[in-house]
Amino acid sequence: MPITLSGRRPFLVRVRLSFRTLGRLVRNRAKLFAAAFGPVPQQQTGSPQSAPPLVNEPFGFAVPLEPEPPAPSTTQHERTSVGESRTTPTCESPPNGNIQAPATADPPHADAVPPTLPVEPGLDTSLPGQTTASQQEEATHDTPDPGEQPRTDRDRAAVLRIVRLRVLSYDQLWRSVFSGHPSKVGRRMQQLERSGWVSIYKDRTAIGGKPQYAFPTRKAFLWARGELLRTVRGTDAEKVVQGMLPNVRSRLAPHVATRGTMPFLAHQILVNEVALTIEHSPEYNLRWVSTWPRPFPHTFRGLALPQPDLVAITAAGSAPRLIFAELDRSANESLAHFVEHKAQRTLALEASGLLRDLTGFDQTLTLVVVAEATDAISRIEKLMEATSAAGAGSLFAFTVAEWLHEDPAGGIWFSGSVRPSGRQKEKSHHEGLRTFDELLAGRTKL
Repeated sequence: MPITLSGRRPFLVRVRLSFRTLGRLVRNRAKLFAAAFGPVPQQQTGSPQSAPPLVNEPFGFAVPLEPEPPAPSTTQHERTSVGESRTTPTCESPPNGNIQAPATADPPHADAVPPTLPVEPGLDTSLPGQTTASQQEEATHDTPDPGEQPRTDRDRAAVLRIVRLRVLSYDQLWRSVFSGHPSKVGRRMQQLERSGWVSIYKDRTAIGGKPQYAFPTRKAFLWARGELLRTVRGTDAEKVVQGMLPNVRSRLAPHVATRGTMPFLAHQILVNEVALTIEHSPEYNLRWVSTWPRPFPHTFRGLALPQPDLVAITAAGSAPRLIFAELDRSANESLAHFVEHKAQRTLALEASGLLRDLTGFDQTLTLVVVAEATDAISRIEKLMEATSAAGAGSLFAFTVAEWLHEDPAGGIWFSGSVRPSGRQKEKSHHEGLRTFDELLAGRTKL
C-alpha cells in the first residue's frame, strides 16, 4: 500500500489503495465480525420458521429479539428519588470525553407510537431523566415508619423548610438553618440523603462550579405534611394550608436526575430568595410562607384560579392578611399572559367572594418582584399599565429584586398612583415609594 506525502502540505497524506488491497481489508473485517458475533445468517425463503425469534413488549406488539451486547466492565452508582443507590452498567468514555446520544428515528406511523405509561401521583415526570416502573413502585411504598423522623432538631427544621420551599441550595440552607462552616451543610445533607429524607441534585451546567440542591423525597413530604398541619392548626393559616397540600403532593417528590438540567430551577431559587428575605424581616411578621408550584386547584366552583409563586400570611398591620407574590424574571412573560393568568384571575377571585371560601380571607395583596431584567423600571411601568387597564391595579405592588433584598422594610414599592419617576434604577430618583405597612393600610377594607 504505497503512501505519498505532499511536499507543499506536510500534514496532508494521500493514500492510494489498489482494488486488491481494498478487497483484502473487506475480507479481514468480515473475519473479525464473524469471530465476535458468529457467522452471518444466510437469507432463506419459503419457510416461516426461518424468521428471527420475537419477544413481546409491554406496549402490546412484538419486535425481533436482538443479540445481547457483552457485559460492561465497569459500573457506576445512580441516585434514585428516595436517596438509595442502585448499580447500572456504563461504558468507557472516548479519549476526547465527548459522548453523544444516539439520534432517535421518527416512528413510521402514528399507530406505532406506544401509549403513555401510567405515572404514580408521587412523581413529577416533567423533570429530566426517565423514571422507570420499578422506581415508581419504590417511591409509592416509600413512607416513613410510625414515629420515624429526622434525627436532630436542626435536621427536622431543614427538612420542613425544604418541603415548604420545594428546593433549597446549600447556600440557602446554610444561611437559613445551619451555622458555622458551610461544609456542615454538605455533611448533614449526605446523612439525610442516606436516610431517605432528601435527594441531592448537582447542577453540572453551572459556570464556575457545581452547586448542589436538596429536594424533599416522598418520605419527607409525608412526614412534613402532618407536622405542618399540626403547626397551623387553629391559626389563620390552617384553611390555606389544608387547601394547598393536596395540589402540591405530586410535585414535591421528583426523580432527581444525575445529569441534565432542570428548567424551573433558576426561577425557583430566585423565588426562594424572596421568601427567605421577607421571612427573616420582622416588618413582614409572617405566620406562613411557601413556594409550592401551582399551589391551588386549576378551578374552584367553575372559576379559574391564579397560581402565585409564593403564598404567605402576615400578621403585620391590624389583622392577618393573605399575600401572594410573583417573580417576574428576565421579562420572559408576555403582558397579555400576565394580565390573563394573574391580574384578571386574582381580581375575579376576590370580587366573586370565593376567596374566603378557598382561603378564609376576604382580600389578598400580590407583590411582584422584577429580577434579572435589562430595564427593570421600564418593565415595572409596563406591568403597572397593563394591570391598571385590567382593573386590578389596587391589588398589586411592584418592586426591584435588589431593592427588596437590600432594604425589605423600607420604601421600595410602586403601587396605585405611585409610578416610576424616570428610568433610573436608584430608589432616590423615585418619589412616594411605599413601605410594606403602607401597602397593607391601603388595602384595608372599609
